[in-house]
Amino acid sequence: MPLFSLIIPHKNCPELLKRCVESVPQSDDIEIILVDDNSDNKTLLHDCLKNINRSNLLFIESQKGGWAGGSRNQGLDIAKGEWIIFLDADDYFLPSVFSSFYKYATTDNDIIYFRHQSVYSDTLSPCVRFPYRNQAIQNYLLQPNKKNRNLLMYGDVVPWGKMIRRSLIEDNHIRYDLIPCCEDVMFISRCAAKAANIEASEEIVYCLTYRSSSLTMNYSKEKDWIGFTVALQRNQLLKSLGLKCHKSRVLSYVGKALRRYGGKEAAKYINEAHNYKQSVFTNFFLSSDEIKAKIKELFAKDSYSG
Repeated sequence: MPLFSLIIPHKNCPELLKRCVESVPQSDDIEIILVDDNSDNKTLLHDCLKNINRSNLLFIESQKGGWAGGSRNQGLDIAKGEWIIFLDADDYFLPSVFSSFYKYATTDNDIIYFRHQSVYSDTLSPCVRFPYRNQAIQNYLLQPNKKNRNLLMYGDVVPWGKMIRRSLIEDNHIRYDLIPCCEDVMFISRCAAKAANIEASEEIVYCLTYRSSSLTMNYSKEKDWIGFTVALQRNQLLKSLGLKCHKSRVLSYVGKALRRYGGKEAAKYINEAHNYKQSVFTNFFLSSDEIKAKIKELFAKDSYSG
């Protein structure tokens, strides 16, 4: 029985997949579940897989077209490890990563949060992506109080850079939403809501890459709308947990829709917020620390929080 189940969703980046898989050690304690979401060039993908000689790799060729969430769900359905670790096919682990994972494998925690670094995928030179999650981890390590705990658990809504106990996911029947984007937000939020114990580590284990062609790098009216409806759902969850102060700012989504698509689309956003019984001015005011963080992120070179 493996200790770790690594789930990798893949679509149309076989040239990066080999780098990703090779960053994972060969071990009986580790199973790698690679799920391809109906890639366009099957020949190129199969040629890549032939060059990956791994006895601990299980390949699933999905025809369902369920996006990254569907691929991760298929991986979860067959995972056997005590711990679930998600890894995107265009990213990779840093050396000696599993010495860090093994260190926390025997704890009674449900989620372990690790720091990450960010690089350009082609040159591997540093860039800035998701700076707030590293800061949230650092704040929690310095002051592990309730406020910083909640900021970490409900602010870090990406699937990577953490270990999640499989029993937490299975016992609570948690799965990814089958949507083209933002599928991870509610999955991770639901995991956080059910976690009894968490831990954070200052160790950097994950390398997040920047590609201009990545799906997360391009916005559209459909993707912006999905992101908004997911934010409203997350706000409902946080309200039920008594965590109103961590809710997303509805007005920021309305303003973005107004800038990008005009008044008619912005009015649609306002009406949807009303349907969810949420005010446009939800969490309207920023704290001084949040303003400073926003300014710092705005002027950071190639900063991208997505």
